[in-house]
Formats: sequence, C-alpha cells, structure tokens
Amino acid sequence: MTDDKTYETNSPLTRYATKSIGKRLQDVRTPYGLFKQQDHEFHFVLDPCSSTSKPNNLGTKHYFVHPETDGLKQEWSKYKSVYVNPPFGDCDSWVKKSYYESLKQCTVVALVPVRTDTNWWHDFALLADELRFVRGRVKFEGYKDGFIIGIVLLVFNPNKVDRENRILHEVFGEN
Repeated sequence: MTDDKTYETNSPLTRYATKSIGKRLQDVRTPYGLFKQQDHEFHFVLDPCSSTSKPNNLGTKHYFVHPETDGLKQEWSKYKSVYVNPPFGDCDSWVKKSYYESLKQCTVVALVPVRTDTNWWHDFALLADELRFVRGRVKFEGYKDGFIIGIVLLVFNPNKVDRENRILHEVFGEN
C-alpha cells in the first residue's frame, strides 16, 4: 500500500492488515517455525530488520534494529546468509536491497507479501532465483488471525548454477 489509510471495515482481518501494512510497522514477527525451516537450509547469520519489540527474536548471530541501525544502509554481503522480513509498507526498498546484496555473493531470503500489482514485484522480486509460495495464510507471531495476503519467500541465491545466464537475459536481454 502506498498510503496510511484507515479502512472503514472493522473486521479482524482488515484491522490486522491496517496494523501491519497501513501503519508501516516493522514489528510483524515471522512465525518461528517458518523461519526455522529456511534456517535449516540456509544457516542465516543476519536479520537486517529485526523486530523492534523483541530484538533478535529469530536468534541470528547478527541483527539490526531500526532506528538504531538502519539495515538498508548497511552492507550485508560480509554475513553471507541473510533473512529479511521487511516492513511490508516498504517492500520495494528491502527487495531491491536484497537483490543487489545477492550480487555480492550473499544469499538472501526475503519473506514478503505476494504483490504482483506493484513495480517492486516485477522489477526485483521476479529476479529471485526461487519464489517459494507459502501455502495458506501465514499467522504472524502475536496475531490471532492469518495474514490476508499470500506470502512468498524470495530466495536470492548466488550459488545457483544458472544465475549468471538468467540475470544477463532478464536484465540485459542477452542469451
């Protein structure tokens, strides 16, 4: 969403969406089980947008909490494996950063809403090496209801064999 509207409907799902997207809260925490599934595969070292109310709730070795440390202004590549659950109102900045950090040999997994109607989705999300769509409605930590928008894990993995050829084709139109 591009503005901070208050929605007229007072349903639990609408209140949830307004709280997590419309107000641009950073504090929508990843369900721990979902994180652990990915961590088992990728062994995350950095969470650049950690929860403000429960810093380092995912237990990564390194984490940044805004506003003390703005993860968008930091280098991620030295950490090699990064997990991102960005504020959903600013996915464009975080997905773009995820993509560019992956070009520096850093694996980045970003949990974001499926927003095929946005520029960031077409410009950067589709450059991910994998799109892992989460089945069902994700229930974020601390919320009673599942999220109203589908969720995807964008995997930017510099270790993919066909990555260089795909990027050349996607970005430059080369074969």
